[in-house]
Amino acid sequence: MTPTRTPHDRLFQFLFAEARLAAAWARSVLPGEVAAAVDWTTFAVAADGIVGPLLHLQRPDAVFATRTADGGHDVLVLVEHKSWSDEDVGEQLLRYAVHLRRRAHRRGSTAPLVLPMLLQHGASVRTARADLLPAALAAAQPRLGIVVDDLRATDEQALRGRGLPPLATLALLCLALPPHAGRTGTLDALDRWRDLFRAADADSGPPPPEDALAAICCYLADTTDLSLEELDMTIARNVIRDIAYPGTTGDRLRKQAFADGWTAGREDGRTEGRTEGRSEGRSEGRREGRSDGMAAVLLRQLTRRFGPLAPEVVARVRAASPAQLEAWCDRVLDAVDLAAALADRD
Repeated sequence: MTPTRTPHDRLFQFLFAEARLAAAWARSVLPGEVAAAVDWTTFAVAADGIVGPLLHLQRPDAVFATRTADGGHDVLVLVEHKSWSDEDVGEQLLRYAVHLRRRAHRRGSTAPLVLPMLLQHGASVRTARADLLPAALAAAQPRLGIVVDDLRATDEQALRGRGLPPLATLALLCLALPPHAGRTGTLDALDRWRDLFRAADADSGPPPPEDALAAICCYLADTTDLSLEELDMTIARNVIRDIAYPGTTGDRLRKQAFADGWTAGREDGRTEGRTEGRSEGRSEGRREGRSDGMAAVLLRQLTRRFGPLAPEVVARVRAASPAQLEAWCDRVLDAVDLAAALADRD
C-alpha cells in the first residue's frame, strides 16, 4: 500500500529529486558548524533509499548520501516533508534512523551518521506527545535532534535571501503560499516572482526548465483558485523566452498535468456528484477537467509556435473531443504550420 501523494508531496519530490537543489536547501537551513562538517561535493541521492520490510507502509520522503568533510564517516541526510501538523514526526524520523543503522549493520558496514531534517508548512504545529510528559520522564525518552525548516515562520524576503537556485526559491515560495491568499493575492505573488520565473526558465538544469515550469503549474492548478487560463497567461507573461517542448517533455507534461486530474476536473466532479450522483459526477468532472486542461495547454503551445490565434481557431480547439485534442497535442510538436497541426485526425 502506497500513501496518497498530495500536490504538496509531488512538488516537494520533484524539487528534491535533484541533489543540487536539495543540497542548496539543506546548506541554507543547517547551522553553520553542521554545514561545515559535510562534504557537499559528495552529496547525492541515496542509491537504494530506505525501502525495507518493516517500512512497507511508510518511507521517508528523501534520503541523501554524503561524507563528513574529513572523509572519515558516511552520512545519510534524512528529509521529511509535512504539509500538515503531525505530533509524531519525531518518532517517525527516529524509526527511519534506526532502520538505516540496522540495515548497515546487517550488511557488515559501519553504521552511518544520520542527519534528520524536516521541511514543514501548512497549519500550525500541535504539541508533541513527549512534550506533555512530566519533565523527569520526558528527558529519558529517545528522540532525535531534528533540523526544522518551518516555512510558516519565515517570509518571502527571508526565503529570497537564502541565495538558493531560483527554482528552489520558487518552489519553497509556492509551498509557503497561504491558502487564504485568494485569487488576487496569488496573482500578485506570481507577478512579484517574475524574476524567479525567468531565472528558472533560463536555468540549464537539471531539471530541464520546461519540466520545472510544468511542475510549478501543476502545483498551482491543484492548490489555488486560479483558472487554467489565468494560470497559463500569468506564467506566459512572466517568462522571458518561448519554451520548446520536445516530444518526451510534451508526453510528461500531459501525463503530469492531466492524468492525475486538474483541480477543475475534481471540482466539476464534486459538483456533479452532489446533484446527479457522486460516482457518475466525479467521473464526468474528471473527463471535462482533463479536456479543458488539454485545450489550455494546446492553445499555449500553438500560440508559442505559430503566433496569435484567430478566434475561430481558439473556438475549434475548445470544442474538440479529448481524442482530437490528444492527437493535436502530439502533432503540434512537429507540425510545420498551424494547418498541419490542426488537420483532421487521420
